[in-house]
Formats: sequence, C-alpha cells, structure tokens
Amino acid sequence: MTLADSANSVGTAELSGGTLNVAKTTVVGRLGSGTLNVSGGTFTAGTDELGSFRIGDYLGGPGTMTLSGTGEVNAPNYTAVGGWGNGTLNITGGTWNQAAGGIVVGDHPEGAGFTGRGDINQSGGTVNADAVLLQQGTYNLNGGTLVTEAVADTSSGATGVFNMNGGTLRARVNQADFIQADTVEIKSGGAIIDTADKEVSINKGMSGSGGLTKKGSGMLKLVGVHTYTGSTTVQEGTLRIEAANFTADATPSALDVVFTSAPADGQLAIFPGSGKATFTTTSTGV
Repeated sequence: MTLADSANSVGTAELSGGTLNVAKTTVVGRLGSGTLNVSGGTFTAGTDELGSFRIGDYLGGPGTMTLSGTGEVNAPNYTAVGGWGNGTLNITGGTWNQAAGGIVVGDHPEGAGFTGRGDINQSGGTVNADAVLLQQGTYNLNGGTLVTEAVADTSSGATGVFNMNGGTLRARVNQADFIQADTVEIKSGGAIIDTADKEVSINKGMSGSGGLTKKGSGMLKLVGVHTYTGSTTVQEGTLRIEAANFTADATPSALDVVFTSAPADGQLAIFPGSGKATFTTTSTGV
C-alpha cells in the first residue's frame, strides 16, 4: 500500500473502524505528500525487505501518520519514520504494537546518504515496541505511555533526541542501558519512568528543567552525570544513584545512594516526605 506514489502527488487514507490487513509494506509519502490517519479499527501492516511502515521515507516525501481515538496499529516488522524524506508520526490515542525491528526515527543506514529526518510526537495512547531507534530525529514523549526494551542509538553518526515531557516510559525487560539517545532532555512536564518489576540503568546524562518520577516495583539506576534541575521522586520500588551528587524525595520507597567516585565536599540534601534532612560528605567519603 503506497500513498502519494508519483511526483508531486497527494495521497490520503483514513481508517475509523473495522479491520484492514495490508500484505506488504505501507508507504506513506513516496514521491509525493502522503497522509494516513487511524482513529478507530485495526490496521495491520504487512512486511517485506522494506519493513512494515515507511513514513515520509522517499525522496519526494513528506509523510505524516496519525494514530488517535481507539485505533490500533500492528507492525510485524520495523517502522521507519523519515529517511530519504521527512516523516512524522503523531500519537494522541490508541495503541501501536511494534512486534519486531524497532521504530526507527530518521532511518539512516551506514553510508546510505539519507538526508531526511523523523519526528514522533506522542501525547496519548500506548506504544508497545521492542525498541525505539533514534538515528536522525526526535521522539517527544509528551503524554501517554511508551513501553519498550530500550530507546537506542544504533548509527555511528546518530543525532537523535529523546524529550520527556509528561509521558511515561515503561521498561519491558531488565536493561543495562535503557536510554541511549544522543541527547536526553527532561522538559517542564517531567519524566515518568516506570520500571515495572524490572531492573534498568540510565547511563546517558539527562538534562533539562523538569523532574523525574520513578514508578514500578523494580530498580532504576542512574549512572554518570545527570544535570536536570527538577525534583526527583520515588513513588515505588528503588532508585539507586551511582553518581557524585544527587537530591531526591525518596518517600515511601528506598533511596540507595552509591558513590562510585569521590563526592563533592559539603552537604547533600535528602527530602523524606514533608521534612528535610542532610548528610555531610568529604572528599574521602561520607
């Protein structure tokens, strides 16, 4: 299924109910401008060597796909959002099930010379994905829930950005390197990280003005240098901090602070509920 297959053409399709099964790859914007809206029903893409979806992935792009309402999308193979052209995937509701191959944001195979970029804007709904692969583009998690094994960076020249701004990032498996994007920023809406019952680590430094809320019965490890300036709240499970300095609201669960290098001298603050406490550290230990 291809929308906008010829130069300068415009192709639009919408599914608002029922079931649509496509035999091969669904291309949204090939040589022209393509738009696909799924607001209800179930859209199941097929697969071939080009994956299940290619959104704005050809020279003439762009392509835009929107999932909303009660719509359900099933992708048995990888989804490319942008590549040769510019692609946008908007998710305001519904459910996206990515079974294999990952969602590639700005598909840039090594040496292919692709010049387009991809953008995913999620403000609602649920995305179930084996992986999100940020190569050249941005994933804005503004709402809803992203359930994945990892937000990864698989290209040597990748410039992917992962913005957390009110949505929930939930772990599917134990993961030693949960977020690997080139840039990770916590916006004013904050980051909600749900470990479920898993153990995950974030090694990539997170910046931004927002705060972090940890949910789920499992363990979240923050490793390395994180410079975000908002509060850190543990609602469930355990937050383990393997960094030189940190401030956290750890009630009612466990705050486990491990210094893997000498911490800065002075007092580090802990906020247990409505009260406040500090402990003092020197360069030789706590």
